[in-house]
Amino acid sequence: MPSRARLTLFVLFLPASLAAQKQFTLPGDRVAIYNVAGQVAVSAGSGSAVTVTATPAGAQAAALKFEQGAIDGRETLRIVYPDGDIVYAAIGKGSQTMQRVNADGTFGDSDRDRGRRVRIVGSGAGADVHADLAVAVPAGRSVEVYLAAGSVSVTNVNGSLAFDLSAADLRVTGGKGEIVADVGAGNVDVSGTDGPLRIDTGSGNVRLTDVK
Repeated sequence: MPSRARLTLFVLFLPASLAAQKQFTLPGDRVAIYNVAGQVAVSAGSGSAVTVTATPAGAQAAALKFEQGAIDGRETLRIVYPDGDIVYAAIGKGSQTMQRVNADGTFGDSDRDRGRRVRIVGSGAGADVHADLAVAVPAGRSVEVYLAAGSVSVTNVNGSLAFDLSAADLRVTGGKGEIVADVGAGNVDVSGTDGPLRIDTGSGNVRLTDVK
């Protein structure tokens, strides 16, 4: 019998809950980043601008909108979420936090916070959506991170950093420069840093190790 060639077809399926990554460049000396829910990893970068790689996730990941532009003298990246409750399983089943969010995606500034109330829940009804961010910061830049729910990790950044976190843990390792952290609920762990440090927390543990 004549031989028959066999063709094997490999198909790569991407999870429906994971949308394509998005890249952003934020020029200028002062940058502010706003995200309602997710993990934020901040590290030392090169070049002249802060760069952000955003990974939308969740069943409604496609509903996220990303907006850039100058606000109050800072170049901003704002992640705008759909209306209604936001489901972010990482905070734990039965957990929730509330954040007032403006229409442009900003929050955390009492003078500007006149927007809708957003409830972030660990389970239940709502839009299953969040965004994880990787932020690269060149030396000497000033970066503000606003996050309602999730976690922030910082590694070896030389610059001025400010964090406004509603319900999120913060870990900072290494680096030089000023660090200001305003945390509603969450643990703060700072080690190996050199520079002014100010921490204001509503609840959670604070641990400082080898801080100059």
